[in-house]
Amino acid sequence: MVAKLVCDTLVASGGTPNNLTFDASGNVTVGNNLTVSGTTTQTGATTFTGAATFSSNITMSGTGARFLADFSNATVTNRPSFQTSTTNGSTGIYALPNGSSTAASWQATNNADPTNASKILIATNASTDVQLVSGINGTGTYLPLSFYTSGVANARLDTYGSLLLGTAISGTAPTTTTGLGTISTSGTLVMGSSFKRNRIINGNMAVDQRNAGASVTQSTTNVYTVDRWFCYGTVASKFTVQQTPSTTETGYATRLAAGFTNYLAITSSSSYSVGASDLFQIAQRIEGLNTADLAWGTSGAKSVTVSFWVYSSLTGTFGGSLGNGSNNRSYAFSYSIPVANTWTYISIPIAGDTAGTWTTNNTTSIYISYGLGAGSTYSGATGSWGATNYQTATGAVSVVGTNAATWYVTGVQLEVGSVATPYERQIYSDQLAQCQRYLPYFNIQAANFAVGTAFLTTLGFASLQYPVPVRTAPSGIVTSGNTDFNFGGVVTTNVSLNTGGQTSGVVGFTIGSASLTVGSSYLAGGRSGTSYIYFTGCEL
Repeated sequence: MVAKLVCDTLVASGGTPNNLTFDASGNVTVGNNLTVSGTTTQTGATTFTGAATFSSNITMSGTGARFLADFSNATVTNRPSFQTSTTNGSTGIYALPNGSSTAASWQATNNADPTNASKILIATNASTDVQLVSGINGTGTYLPLSFYTSGVANARLDTYGSLLLGTAISGTAPTTTTGLGTISTSGTLVMGSSFKRNRIINGNMAVDQRNAGASVTQSTTNVYTVDRWFCYGTVASKFTVQQTPSTTETGYATRLAAGFTNYLAITSSSSYSVGASDLFQIAQRIEGLNTADLAWGTSGAKSVTVSFWVYSSLTGTFGGSLGNGSNNRSYAFSYSIPVANTWTYISIPIAGDTAGTWTTNNTTSIYISYGLGAGSTYSGATGSWGATNYQTATGAVSVVGTNAATWYVTGVQLEVGSVATPYERQIYSDQLAQCQRYLPYFNIQAANFAVGTAFLTTLGFASLQYPVPVRTAPSGIVTSGNTDFNFGGVVTTNVSLNTGGQTSGVVGFTIGSASLTVGSSYLAGGRSGTSYIYFTGCEL
């Protein structure tokens, strides 16, 4: 039997012997204070009933070594503690990796034998992250993480990734899929902004009142495609645009898994070499009433994040921009499509603009533009705001430069903050109503839709109540055809806007025979299953 205490100096406090006791197993008991200025190596157990001061490392050899003390003493101040020796200093306890390792952790288990136990870790993982982990050793059981305040468990992250808050922790969150990520609360969930997160309307391309999925050709004026989105080009007929719900594109399963049935499909109609002043784009203007809280143009301007899913037959660096309604402030951005014909998720954080004029009324505050080809006049450096009218990034891929090239987009979101969140889903009827603020559309078909009054023997007027109040009074109407309606049972020869307000519009119906009685009421109706009327001029 060998029992050994190795040290440079052994000092008895106040000249009193240290009462070192060695038993037959090699254990050491120190009865009084002990000061050790060198290294202490002990292969048995060492018990200190007084104070021990070490100025160097303590090395514990063997396996399963433990520090044993009355850590559960009923009197809290009698429990052993770690405390700095520096007067008025703060205490920090470190778990350090050794050598080239970059991971360390503090761990606690629910069993005196940690071989098969549940555990919690506070850990570092190289330069990747720091972690609070509910883990196991061996055959232990994974447990939820609970967070206590005021002695009460007020939050719990369960083992399937669902977060329960307040009294909801006594309930059961869905547990069918790991990482499901649901949030259940007994109170109110308050976002960083209590406003709807996505400032883009119809970002999932689901509403197409004008075209009902038909292809439209780009022109030198703004041509609206799906609701709220328009296409434009300085030279006509260089690409087509169409709402597409098909499942024929390569990799469509990725799009469907992300939750998007529709996308906006752009197809180049030729191989066009853009000039310096050329611009081809897809864009949406956002109303100032929906962005006033961003405080752009002030020192308190909030950052936003633009996110979307994109797909192209081309690869490389593409571009777009944000700008104001006056077209004198812009921020060009770029994004990469590394693999052709593959849906790619893009997220771009953008600092809020502290300069310029950003309206807070019913006019255009912000626009988002996707460049499909542009010259130097409309292209600029990315990553900063300027007094410019950039619509895309310098050097971006030109979709119109390759005949039959395709570029698809869906799931467009612009939200407050520097981190993208999942696309904000909406009930279809709510999304449709948002679109109808800018396009009041009446799908009349072969049915009576209004009661009108004869103003002349050949002319009657009928008022149509819009589905929702419009942004601004309309300036015109578009119909399925002048002869596609009847008034008082007689086929019309002309249909036109008489007057328009913000809640309703008066439509004039001219008929070919003088058969109406002035001042009498008559029914207005559609004559076919494709009869429609919509009001124009409400868009931004």
